Amino acid sequence: MSKAKKKMLLFLTDAKCSEKTPIMATLAWLAKRKGIIFDSYISSGIIRAFGLDIDGFFFGDMHAEQFYYICNVYDVQYCVYGKPRRFLEDLKVFNKECVASAQRGLPEFYSSVFNWYDVEIPKEAIMVRTGAINLEGPDRKKWQIFIDSYCYPDIYYKEALGIDSNITNRELKKLKEMGVEAISTLYCEDSSIEKLKNLDFKVRSIDSLREGDSYGSITSRIADRWLNKAKGVATGDPNLVTFWLPFFCRNDLICLYDSDWKNLASVLSSYADKKDQTVIWGLQPSDNFITELSKFNKVMQIITYERPLFVIQLNNECVNNCSKSPTYWDTEFSDEELLEKAENGQIACCLLVFSENLCHSLVIPRIFELVKTTGIKIGIGTNVSWYEYASRWMKDILVPLDSGGCFPLIEPLLSSTGLGAATEARGYISAETLLACLKKAQKRIAQLWGERFVPIGYYPWQDANPYYRPDSADPQFDVIEKAGFKYSITCKNMNEPPRIIYQHDDFIVINQQNSMLDLLTYTEMLIGRKLDKETAASIDPTVKVPWSYTPLSDLKRWEKRLVNEDRPGWVIISIDSPFWGWSPFYFDRIGALKSAMNYIRSKGETGKLFSATPHETARYAKILESNGLL
Repeated sequence: MSKAKKKMLLFLTDAKCSEKTPIMATLAWLAKRKGIIFDSYISSGIIRAFGLDIDGFFFGDMHAEQFYYICNVYDVQYCVYGKPRRFLEDLKVFNKECVASAQRGLPEFYSSVFNWYDVEIPKEAIMVRTGAINLEGPDRKKWQIFIDSYCYPDIYYKEALGIDSNITNRELKKLKEMGVEAISTLYCEDSSIEKLKNLDFKVRSIDSLREGDSYGSITSRIADRWLNKAKGVATGDPNLVTFWLPFFCRNDLICLYDSDWKNLASVLSSYADKKDQTVIWGLQPSDNFITELSKFNKVMQIITYERPLFVIQLNNECVNNCSKSPTYWDTEFSDEELLEKAENGQIACCLLVFSENLCHSLVIPRIFELVKTTGIKIGIGTNVSWYEYASRWMKDILVPLDSGGCFPLIEPLLSSTGLGAATEARGYISAETLLACLKKAQKRIAQLWGERFVPIGYYPWQDANPYYRPDSADPQFDVIEKAGFKYSITCKNMNEPPRIIYQHDDFIVINQQNSMLDLLTYTEMLIGRKLDKETAASIDPTVKVPWSYTPLSDLKRWEKRLVNEDRPGWVIISIDSPFWGWSPFYFDRIGALKSAMNYIRSKGETGKLFSATPHETARYAKILESNGLL
């Protein structure tokens, strides 16, 4: 007999709806009180961040697939406010129940929702100031902030009715008729407060703008009010928090933010310490922000605006169907086969995909299909979130090729801390914290997929190159060995000839052969244009990107060098997956990756190349070393 599906309330709105954040905060506490899951879908256009069009790609980011999945897994009820453009017809076809659809205004919307769930309208509403707020610093510098998305804790934990500062007099009078007696305000202008008083509401200011205010000061005050109710903290810009507001409410996370990211790292860590929190969900303003967090023994689980949607962990509902599947390591080359290749002077070619974050899981359709098309082996560095939230996609690596899957071509490695990104070099995240995180990730993967499928390989983010400065710190190889890994592929001595960097008992560490472009060149190649002189001059020339942007030329360069030196070896080329597999980047880049893979398949110009997984490459290194061929 099948289990009853858990109920979900799905809120559909659009990015231009000014009331969306207070509504979501209200629906979040209402759903929690009724014991159901709450999530949202915000119809949006292309989102521009970091100078790039990076999000809002309906087909490329599999929005429909993810929506259909939750409609299958959950008993979805939905409500509509604003002008959403997606899924309304689908919900009707699926016979999903419509809780409320705003036709007249916010009071009528709330009345329908609260009546549906048989909950009394709260006597208190909280008014949040929406839209841009103009600020001016002591140096007369002016800027704008958007604060409404950070105000959800006041509505959520108070179980109040969320309204925005643009609400009309008609709507306020209707709320009064519905039983709302008091309205508390957050960062509202005097005119908004006066309007409430004129309508005879009991008015109280929870907080207001102060001289010298910033994102940092305002979000810190919000956290101070509600940290005792929360389980932890998160971080992100206003857009990020808007899209992830249901997730943050479900997981009792309060968002802190500051345009001064160095200060933010310190403040965020201090609040996390109060909740004994190691892993922080959010979007980094700079990769260097993650390195700063690492100094405080914090790990970052990176998320972006809509990647992925509906991040609802199934916990014990995850179905482990891996018990009879062979592992990635069962079909590798034998030692005898590798020795024969070594004696023939062959070169192991390993493509390594950095996909450490949950949001990177959306590269799967492009990268995995390319693997099937070319038949080339790859390694993919992930963390535990892939197993927890993206397992239904990731399990394609266990499906045999003749059944349409990728097996046995993809080997997963555990990346960074296993729970999120941190600078793993000595002097940053501590040995104790790194080991504890890796052990926790391994245990969780064993619970979900079985002990046999826990990765045996390790792929760091910055084990030797904090702030992307090559060989500027020492790796903590002893910690990785203590965690039980059989091998690691390090950032140390990158773009150098194949070397065993560290070896102890059965554990081995080998290097990569990526050409390390300076950050300016890499950025301009990525965005397809020259940066303006001022921006270009601000980029540190000592910063080197640890991933290849030209995998084919890197392969050819090392093939020529190793063959000319008449020596076997390996070439490990790694790529940063989002810039190859995300929309819109894959439009231009995926063909270059395919060319590199086809070059390996053709054995190269010399006929010496062969495709290998990361573990096969590590074993090959041992065989070369033990036979005096390295």
